[in-house]
Amino acid sequence: MTSTAKATNGRSPEEIVAFDGDGYLDDPEVADLFAFLLETNEARQSVARADELRETIVRPVDIDEIKEIKRQKRRYR
Repeated sequence: MTSTAKATNGRSPEEIVAFDGDGYLDDPEVADLFAFLLETNEARQSVARADELRETIVRPVDIDEIKEIKRQKRRYR
């Protein structure tokens, strides 16, 4: 895990605080979209701009895997 945060309390833009280490998530995309509603969050930005939210929300869903599971279940009927 590597994170970078800029100081916003009157310090110069060159002063940066950095964190590193092992992250908890193998793929942080889902957490970024649904759990961390910071100003930079894509879902939050889509809502603020009144954009189409569906594409952002379903992006991490593996549609091909779902279709394959459905095909396999139909074969076993």
